[in-house]
Amino acid sequence: ISLDQFKGKFVVLACWALWSDRSTEELKALQKLQADLNQDPRVVFLGVNLDSDADAVAKTVAARGYQWTQTMVGATNLAKLTATLDVSSLPAICLLDPSGRIIARDLSGERLHIALQRALPKK
Repeated sequence: ISLDQFKGKFVVLACWALWSDRSTEELKALQKLQADLNQDPRVVFLGVNLDSDADAVAKTVAARGYQWTQTMVGATNLAKLTATLDVSSLPAICLLDPSGRIIARDLSGERLHIALQRALPKK
């Protein structure tokens, strides 16, 4: 997965891990938001898992019904990703603009809704 695939779209990027109970809760809310915005072609959702067990992650994604693109970051890129996104807790949810720049970070719940409302031009 490359962010270049999503150029021209707003990206809701969520870094998460299996061991994080807070990730489970926030991704459930993200799942509802993604379903609400599913018809809006301007927005895509991308999950980035930070665990090392690909089979466990795939099973969890299927069991929880996450319908957005999911990827994993390998150990070699983990430090670079977490530094770039300034990840200090999980889940780390940020919003990228259509050119790939981070325009909001540390988003959850209502903060994510507000960030999307501000970012998305009115139709």
